[in-house]
Amino acid sequence: MLRLLKDNIKNNKVSVSSVITIDDVLSQYNVVSKTNFDSNQKSKLVKSLKDCGVVSDFADDQLEKVIKMLKSFEYEDVKPYLIHTLDNLDKNFTGDYSVSLMMNHISKSKKFLNEFKDDLTKIKKENFW
Repeated sequence: MLRLLKDNIKNNKVSVSSVITIDDVLSQYNVVSKTNFDSNQKSKLVKSLKDCGVVSDFADDQLEKVIKMLKSFEYEDVKPYLIHTLDNLDKNFTGDYSVSLMMNHISKSKKFLNEFKDDLTKIKKENFW
């Protein structure tokens, strides 16, 4: 599929006719970023992103790709993942979680949320949080 996308990019024929998954975004963001996502595809990607877990579950390079992707979307498309992130700020660390894992979760969540301050303000005004 990535070969097809690369060929389409060379020919300026990028579309969402090929199904792009969140794994494609995480591994090949530079290729898929040239895609013109429709609203339905954005919604599926955000849902898949939520299914991947919380912000701290992503490696640093993956988190950067997630941020880039979401910044290219409209507010209404990004809002569900931002709410998901807010809902998981107090992720329940039980069992063998170390202080470093908890600090990693807090640090990555803060970094992520700082990228979307304006959107978070909108969410707060809409009484979602």
